[in-house]
Amino acid sequence: MKRLFWILGILYSLNTVAQDSTLQNVNLSQFDVVEFDEDQDPLNDYFRANKFVLTENAMERIPSISLISRGNFGPEPIVRGFSGGQINLTIDGMHIFGACTDKMDPVTSYVETNNLKEVEAGNQVNSQSNGGGLGACIDMKTSSPDLQQKKIYGQVSSGLQSVSKGFNSALSIGFNEKKFSGLINGTYRTNSNYTDGKGETVDYTQFSKTNFSAKLLSTHSNFHRFSAAFIFDRAWNVGYAALPMDVSLAQALVYNIGYEHYFFSSKLKMLELKAYGNNIYHEMDDSNRPDVPIRMDMPGWSNTYGGYATLRWRKINTHNLSVKADAFVHYSRAEMTMYPSDAAEMFMLTWPDIQRYVAGIFASDLWNINEKFDLNYSLRFDYANSRLQNEEAKDYLRIFGYDVDDPIQQGIWNAIIEPKWNINEHWKLEGIAALKQRLPTVSELYGFYLFNAQDGYDYIGNPTLVPETAWQGELLTEYSSKDFSLTLTGFYYHLTDYIVGVIDPTLSTMTIGAAGVKVYESLPYAYMTGFEVSALVSKERYTWVNVVSFTYGEDSNNEILPQLPPLKLTSTFTLKWKSWDLSPEFVGAISKDQVRVSYGEKAAPAWMIANLRASYYLDKKMNWVFQAGIENLFDNYYYEFLDWGQIPRQGINFYVNATFKF
Repeated sequence: MKRLFWILGILYSLNTVAQDSTLQNVNLSQFDVVEFDEDQDPLNDYFRANKFVLTENAMERIPSISLISRGNFGPEPIVRGFSGGQINLTIDGMHIFGACTDKMDPVTSYVETNNLKEVEAGNQVNSQSNGGGLGACIDMKTSSPDLQQKKIYGQVSSGLQSVSKGFNSALSIGFNEKKFSGLINGTYRTNSNYTDGKGETVDYTQFSKTNFSAKLLSTHSNFHRFSAAFIFDRAWNVGYAALPMDVSLAQALVYNIGYEHYFFSSKLKMLELKAYGNNIYHEMDDSNRPDVPIRMDMPGWSNTYGGYATLRWRKINTHNLSVKADAFVHYSRAEMTMYPSDAAEMFMLTWPDIQRYVAGIFASDLWNINEKFDLNYSLRFDYANSRLQNEEAKDYLRIFGYDVDDPIQQGIWNAIIEPKWNINEHWKLEGIAALKQRLPTVSELYGFYLFNAQDGYDYIGNPTLVPETAWQGELLTEYSSKDFSLTLTGFYYHLTDYIVGVIDPTLSTMTIGAAGVKVYESLPYAYMTGFEVSALVSKERYTWVNVVSFTYGEDSNNEILPQLPPLKLTSTFTLKWKSWDLSPEFVGAISKDQVRVSYGEKAAPAWMIANLRASYYLDKKMNWVFQAGIENLFDNYYYEFLDWGQIPRQGINFYVNATFKF
């Protein structure tokens, strides 16, 4: 009966009759780009209706993205079931890697929405410009100074939410001078433990954080531009309800300098140069957990330094060419110190002083064959050199018989062909055929007794792993009229050398209570398939966005792949009336019964919640915006399949925000 309800609900959401409208039509095939500075993007209605939504929750509006939650902070984005090293996550094209062996600090946690211009997430041709990724590449583009504004401009925001006694505040200040422009952003958040749909407190869901960013641009010339930017992010007292440890400190410093040169008298269009660095520190500890067998702390460090150069040409005959060369070096180290009550301290390295060099080159071309047919294609090659930096680090892996004296040298290819056919003024057909490869992560190569709370196993790296490969096929068809769009996407991936943890019964556990030890191995093959449906109605006073997505896959042992989201529906209606925006929303998923038991997954029931959000814009001369909303309107008790430990989500939440723009 529940499945019938879902099917009827989906069909009703998608079966909408278009009517006349003066609004610009929005292309649903571009939903993989969410522009947070643009009022015309309908996916932005969620962001604009709650100024203090977390970055990851804003990204979840993209049809292909789901979130793995381990608490109330820093959920991990996944794309169509691809996660971890299978996706490439960057900030302004810069490579950044978390410093936590338990993935408690995804890169997305270091960017705040008040400093987020847009999110590009996809697997199309140009997505590979920042690096290879099997599932997708996600680039978070930060905000730049608005050169059309007056000399001094900005906004101040503050808000409260009831479910966690949360307080949020943000400040943005920009300036435009004769030769320079700048933008400064700051955010502060603090939340206590939240309550679930039964009114019970969920322990270890508190967090506090602050974020500060700045960007400076030179504006004295039309031919070239210099830039400098940095982000400082600090989170503390972060609880993780689904894990045995919390985070006492997570800190990131991200910085870069750039140069852009514009050509006006040649076939070249632009040259872009950027040098960057980032330093991440992360500290796990269990000092606030009662009755731990042995108290311990686990600090981690991740330092990355790199740069890139991009050349873009003007249209040459029917071709649009671009070339990019990039390189970075990444250092990672993580350690564990245990404090037994009746013995001396015990110490070990879990990421034993790892160093990785990666250099790549990317080229793409958009070939406008005729008025109706385009062919977009790209090719990328990356060379990687991974090594352990000292004898102590090498001794950790030698215990298992691995030869780690020499560095691991690997090369990966990524090639994509994307034809686009504009059949007529209403219909469009697109396809993707791709060969994609990705490097094994540092955990998969060199990890030493990394405990996974989901399946209860210690994991050990394998330096003999080869790159994982995927053959991708995808077909997209889109119908669009003046005020209605419908996009259907189907995809299939055939993976070879699929990397997964395999139980090794000959090894003893390190973590007290662990179920056993798994070693990363490559299975012969796996496959993944699914679909995404997006429908949009755009009228003069309202928009209605509906998104449905589903993914399924199995490996060569006929076991379902881990962390595959069930069929999910998001339906958001936004009504604009005078100075008001009103937005009711329904979000839900069907039950998930087919799970990967060996990964610790359990069946999850179907769920659905309703949200109601409203914004009021005071007289434009005053530039005040007031927001209020009720999330999980009916106070449902639920959790999502991807939530580790089946920790219940937040119950009913009332929030109010106020923003003043100047």
